[in-house]
Formats: sequence, C-alpha cells, structure tokens
Amino acid sequence: MDTSLIDLVPVLQRYVPPSEVFDRMQYSTFACSRLHPFLRERGTDTVIVTGSETDICVLSSVLSAVDLVYRMIVACDATCSLSDESHDALLGS
Repeated sequence: MDTSLIDLVPVLQRYVPPSEVFDRMQYSTFACSRLHPFLRERGTDTVIVTGSETDICVLSSVLSAVDLVYRMIVACDATCSLSDESHDALLGS
C-alpha cells in the first residue's frame, strides 16, 4: 500500500514531532500497546477523539478508553461515518 495514503494531512504534519503518531491495525486506538502507557506516563486522564467510522473505530476507541478509566470527549463535528443513520444514532443527533 502507498503509505502516503494514510499520512497525516499536511496542515497537521508540522506538529509531528513533538506530537506522536500511533499506527494501529485494529479498530480501537487503544489496541496499540504503546498508547495507554504513553498517556499514563504523562498523567493524561482525558482523551479527545476524532475520526471516521463513528460506529466502528471511534466507538471502539471510546469504549476501550472508558474501560481504562479515561474521561472521553468525542469531537462530534470531527467524526464521520459511511452511514448517516448510525453516525447520528451514536452521537444522539
């Protein structure tokens, strides 16, 4: 696969570093074994989630984070899904 297809958009690339990028192969961002320790080492207790597929990846990440006792904020205007119905149902729209 052409890795440029999954790169950060140019406007965000200027923040890495110092920001970190965690690649994942599963639906939940927290399936990446480095993320949870990374956040705990920095004393992070709140996570803001954005992303595509509200009813799959975003939902999976939020549920995983709740299990790990993070306070979750879903940036509703920065999420999307293939299905408007499931997207709206999950966000209470």
